[in-house]
Amino acid sequence: WEEGAKKHAPKFMVPIQFEYALDYHLCTGDPAAKDYLQLSLLKMGNGGIFDAVRGGFFRYSTDAYWFAPHFEKMLYDNALLVPVYVDAWQVTAKPLFADVVRETLHYIVREMTSRNGGYCAAQDADTEGEEGKYFVWTPEQVEEVIDDEETARLFCAYYDITPQGNFEGSSILHTDADIVEQARLLGVTEPVLQAAVDDGRRRLFDARSWRTAPTRDDKILVAWNGMMISAMSRGYEAFGETVWLDSARTAAQFLVDHLIVEGGLRHSWKDGQAPVGAFQDDYAALLGGLVDLYEASFEPKWLSTAVMLADGMIERFWDAAGEGGFYYTEEGRHDLLVRTKNPYDGATPSGNSMAALALLRLAALTGQARFQQVAVGTLQAYSGLLENAPAACCLMACALSQYRSGPLELTFVGAPDDRQPLLRAAHRSYLPNRVVAGADTILPDEIAELLPLLAGRGPGADGGARAYVCRDASCSAPVQDVGVLTDLLQASVRSVGG
Repeated sequence: WEEGAKKHAPKFMVPIQFEYALDYHLCTGDPAAKDYLQLSLLKMGNGGIFDAVRGGFFRYSTDAYWFAPHFEKMLYDNALLVPVYVDAWQVTAKPLFADVVRETLHYIVREMTSRNGGYCAAQDADTEGEEGKYFVWTPEQVEEVIDDEETARLFCAYYDITPQGNFEGSSILHTDADIVEQARLLGVTEPVLQAAVDDGRRRLFDARSWRTAPTRDDKILVAWNGMMISAMSRGYEAFGETVWLDSARTAAQFLVDHLIVEGGLRHSWKDGQAPVGAFQDDYAALLGGLVDLYEASFEPKWLSTAVMLADGMIERFWDAAGEGGFYYTEEGRHDLLVRTKNPYDGATPSGNSMAALALLRLAALTGQARFQQVAVGTLQAYSGLLENAPAACCLMACALSQYRSGPLELTFVGAPDDRQPLLRAAHRSYLPNRVVAGADTILPDEIAELLPLLAGRGPGADGGARAYVCRDASCSAPVQDVGVLTDLLQASVRSVGG
């Protein structure tokens, strides 16, 4: 065990590869891709890499089993993992995946959101000079917090909190089996064990608030904030927690108000200052976040801002005179010797990958051909890489998949309460290439011009909500029944796989 742990350590989470695995499974039907994804997400969600008490993922695992983390938490890791867990929940309906989404986003709202509404960059690993001290426990500490002896015993057994410890004399909370198997091993019923785990987590949550918390890096980085706006929006769609939608709105409004200066985007904000101009990935990530926020809220202002950012990104970074693709920096910057282009996904997706995907979605929503042309030009610029090493640019491979299959266009019209059952049916389904638009009534001309998908579409004659499912300029009849909509969506996914 120790030899294997050292051989494959440290181990970093790569959310973009998980998205690629799901897309590959959808397109090919290969069960191995789905199995790889499901096993990885289960081990991560139950492992020490995830904070079982207060939510959120740590930066990486120091071993090969997602057990012993480096206890720093990064905004981008959590922002990129949330949509993966949403997608996995839609595919598998596993409760753990939903729990991970909820606990992660609540953690971000509670501990990683600044007073101005933007999202902070990171949380340190150390407190009082010791790494992980804030996060680990001994049986004696648990017993002080949980006054019921049997509850404390079950909680410690479930999370492997032992006298000898598993991390420098204390214990990292983790579990190696699901609640059903653990209950069998411990000789209790599942409800009894679940109650002990839930009660213990609540008590440790409160008790940990009295510990010295890790310090927080309160820089607000535009690219990472754009990713978290996407995560909050996707979480809201799947589980309906309005606090997440409100959080995404507040963060987006802060960025629009303070990070767009004289028509151009800035890179970061700290202590009231935003001195550095944005890089291309800042534009691309925020563009994607605003598209997701529009789809979650149906507020046209976010889509209007996304159009403005897309045009600014193309004007400042697109290689129109050469081979296509986006440069990382604007022309005319004197602090760099060479303008480079980067198509490679790393800990975060490349700006070219994010731009290709976001521009395809924006083109589908707005009907603006210029956005699709630039997205296709980006895919063509890196076609050799996509063909020979798709694992190096997983998100761009997902963008290529969306381009080849064409977007699944979903529109919802009617009063918010009336359309909610139809929307819930859509958001329970794994629909990787979809775009979503919605309105309460028939749109005024200036908004209909921005959103041609909704032009002329309103509620039914009885005032009831309607949904439309379209692909390749072919649309369903208006749908008012949840079951009929679910069948249409499932058929559309099967057609992509075929």
